[in-house]
Amino acid sequence: MRVLVVDDEELMLNAIRRVLRDVHVVVAFRSASEAMRRLAEDRGFDVILCDLMMPDMTGMTFHDEVVKLYPELASRMVFMTGGAFAPAAREFLGRVDPLCIQKPFSPDQLLEALSRAAQGPDNLHDSR
Repeated sequence: MRVLVVDDEELMLNAIRRVLRDVHVVVAFRSASEAMRRLAEDRGFDVILCDLMMPDMTGMTFHDEVVKLYPELASRMVFMTGGAFAPAAREFLGRVDPLCIQKPFSPDQLLEALSRAAQGPDNLHDSR
């Protein structure tokens, strides 16, 4: 499976790479705008794993851009969050109802979320 990972924290990106590297191909970016540039050239990802709150472009804005430009990928997004939700984040989560995992998460939780997201939108919420 090819996984696009977007998180502004280098330590988080490194941890995710370590967990996934033996099983999946990981392409990681520290900014959503860099990830958008990559998607313009390469949309061959099975899952997108994205931090919800980032400084240059939030995961919410990134999601909205993916929906507009690459709708086939939007249903295969998994959001990571530390749980501190601004009103805009609460509204987004209520409106979009994405698969979301809480930081810190275990390797098993990460792998389970990726597996569910890769199976498509019908499998996102059955074991939340």
